[in-house]
Amino acid sequence: MTVHLSTTNFRRLGKAGYRAVVLFVVVFLLLDHGISAVLGRLYQNVYSGPGRYNFFIQSNPECIILGSSRSTCYYSDILSRKLGMDVLNVGLDGSALIYSRSLLEVFINKDNLKLVILNIDLFEFTKQAWSGNFYSMIEKLAPLYGRYEFVDSALEKGSFWEKLKYTVSSYRYNDLVLTILYKNLSGRREYKREMSPATNIKLPIDPVTMKEKFSDEIDIDSRKKVLLENLIDACREKNVEIVLVVSPLYYPDKKVTDRDAHLENYVQSIAENEDVPFIKITQDTFPEFRDHRLFKDVWHLNHRGSELFSARLADQLLKTENLTR
Repeated sequence: MTVHLSTTNFRRLGKAGYRAVVLFVVVFLLLDHGISAVLGRLYQNVYSGPGRYNFFIQSNPECIILGSSRSTCYYSDILSRKLGMDVLNVGLDGSALIYSRSLLEVFINKDNLKLVILNIDLFEFTKQAWSGNFYSMIEKLAPLYGRYEFVDSALEKGSFWEKLKYTVSSYRYNDLVLTILYKNLSGRREYKREMSPATNIKLPIDPVTMKEKFSDEIDIDSRKKVLLENLIDACREKNVEIVLVVSPLYYPDKKVTDRDAHLENYVQSIAENEDVPFIKITQDTFPEFRDHRLFKDVWHLNHRGSELFSARLADQLLKTENLTR
């Protein structure tokens, strides 16, 4: 049987298709708005894990600690007691400098904030850092999309397609649905930064670890310098003091490697140009950290080492001129 389609039939099909598309878009937007509203309300009840930012927004510390997993060794209780101020450690494992700069937005306009301590991962300033991922862990801030201009820019990563994703309101809770539901069912839990484990590093250090953690490559990523300067400027604009700190690593020869010495000097030059303190607590400056019993692994202090480091850092901060005026 032959079917003849007239111009009128085409027009009818065109109108029907147009209506279908419009209906789909309307239904999609309504569903997206509804799902986003429900997830947003449930998310507000979560204060740990992905909901840590709710706790951060509600908190009003005098001092915050930014950094990656290596910021775990900054014990808030010791620093608070010795410095006489409320200290909150907001570091996140695996997070790059762009994450720290973005997270600063949550705190920088709080009237109570007086001091920012930024743990410096020296390898961060190389192009190989975080396997080349400039935006490591930035997606964790997705629930904050739409609240802070800098955070939005970081999440969009300079990509039209990334920006397009966030036009879908519920996208910011992508991959968090089950966690949000679980956290709500298990009860509200306050944010708590985990402490360092009590375990000791195993010696000798295996060749694979030596190659991975102590590379000789020095390929500077100039974007990190710009980012660090931007972070410093953001603090300065709000009259908030900032201190850069290098925490101990367990170097194979119990002294800073040539590469890290070069990177230390690189950060030192930035600190001097910006007129901000740069505190180096390493095996070179504090020989007591040559003791392997203070380390969990080559990059992280254990509980005992973290207690010692926090005490030494507090002493150094109290000696820092700009912070004791």
